[in-house]
Order: sequence, then C-alpha cells, then structure tokens
Amino acid sequence: MNKNELKELLEDLGLTPLEAVTYIELSQHGPSTAWILKAATGMHKATAYVTLASLMKKGLVSSVLKGRARVFTAAKPDLILEQLKEREKRFKEAMPTLNIAIRPTAEITVFEGKEGLKAIFRDVLRSKTYEHLVVGLNPYQILGSFFSQFQKEKTARMIKSRILISRKAEQAAINETRGTVRYLPNNYASPVSTIIYGSKVAILIWPARMGVVVDNKDTSKAYLAYFETLWKIAGL
Repeated sequence: MNKNELKELLEDLGLTPLEAVTYIELSQHGPSTAWILKAATGMHKATAYVTLASLMKKGLVSSVLKGRARVFTAAKPDLILEQLKEREKRFKEAMPTLNIAIRPTAEITVFEGKEGLKAIFRDVLRSKTYEHLVVGLNPYQILGSFFSQFQKEKTARMIKSRILISRKAEQAAINETRGTVRYLPNNYASPVSTIIYGSKVAILIWPARMGVVVDNKDTSKAYLAYFETLWKIAGL
C-alpha cells in the first residue's frame, strides 16, 4: 500500500489529512522533531505543532524532551485498532436507542460528499446482486483506491453484478468493474449513474458529489425494468 492509499485509509478512520500525513511520516521514519516533520511534509512549523498536539490528544503520538529538542514518536498501529474496537463496542451499546429514534417510514436518504458516496457503495455490499447503470464516468476518478477495494470486497463476497456503460467511458472504469458488462451508444453518456440493489435505488450525481438512495420495492422494480430494456439493446 503506497502513501496515498495509507493517507486515505487513515482519513477514513477519522484522522484529518494533516494528521494522517504526520502519523505516516513518524511511523515510517521513526522519532522526529517538529523541524524534521516540517521538512518532510512541507508544513509550517506552527501547523506541525498543532497537528502533533492533536495526535497526542488522540493517543496516537507521544513526545519526550531530549536536550533542547522535543522528539515525537508514533504509537503502534495496534492502538488504532484497539480504539476502533472500543468505538464499535460503544456504538453497539447505543444501537437500541438509535433504532428507537429512527423513523421506520423514512424511504429517501441523501448522502453528500465523497464519504457519502462511499457509504452507498458499502451498503451495496450487503446485497447478493446489483445492477449498475454507469454511462460515461469513471468512479475511480472520484473514489480513488476505495473503488478498487470495493471491487475486491465484492469479489470476496461473490456478489454478482451487471454493468451498462457507454463506449465513451474510460477503459479504466470497465477494468475496475467486476461483473457482466454491456455497452450503450455514446449518446447515453451521463455524469449520473444508477445502482439498483435489493429494494433500493441509488442515484449518484458525481459532479455534485451527492447520492440519493430510495428504499422502495415498487421504485426498485420500475428502475430494474428500465435497466432490463437497456440491457437488451446494449451491445457486448
């Protein structure tokens, strides 16, 4: 895993971009002063100190005074895993209260930002099959290595999929998508894609980094019928 992928993973776990970069530098290069981190990361010295203080507050960095210099050391990655397990335990304890508070009649959910789009793809992994109408945009451009990881997890769970994509779409989008693929003419190209899975339909508006998920069997059935029509006219 390269540095960019590590940084993205740490951000997914709750670190800020600067915290992730700092933690990676300390982990890979060992105990360092703020000056060394400044040179390695390109941060302003004051920013480096603020970031280090934040990581220390989270228990991910410790420091010791050596002579006149303060040296910072990254905690072992095991500590992050322990913190995640503790959060999971606390969240499970809170779930009964949350389940009471959530209205069961809610059928439409709006997700915003890259993290919101990731949440939709994680939800897709809960289904056994899905159909994806992605006509003209490469999801990897927006989701980065997360989309590759999604494909690996999908394969591991043996989830079947059918994908409709326009000839105009980049080859990378096709390579990243494991499943049965058919192609639509370029006049179908659109920055919006649709995923149909179970009783849900996810409409992904890529330029706006937004997704809308409708959980309704009739809606899902209607979209699936539309997909089947396009599937029949698409080329191999």
